[in-house]
Amino acid sequence: MDPEHVCEVYILYLIGRLDGTTEKRFVSTLQAMNAPYASIDEFMQEYEREESIYVDLIEWVKAEWANALKENPETNAKQFAKDKVPDFLSSLS
Repeated sequence: MDPEHVCEVYILYLIGRLDGTTEKRFVSTLQAMNAPYASIDEFMQEYEREESIYVDLIEWVKAEWANALKENPETNAKQFAKDKVPDFLSSLS
């Protein structure tokens, strides 16, 4: 699975904006890959462990989302997540 897409879905999950359609597509992709996850929550927990995602990074994403909403309450969550993917992935390296 594309790391950028996984990261985007993870960011949406973190900020509480993972919509049902995106979640269903993601879970369907996992099932098609015979991934051993029973739920999106289970996958996200495993992703955090595998990537060694620190609390500071999670807090950064949430703070950036709060700031984006403060600046513009109509901020598009999917665009926000896409914009944060490069910084997020580079922090994992």
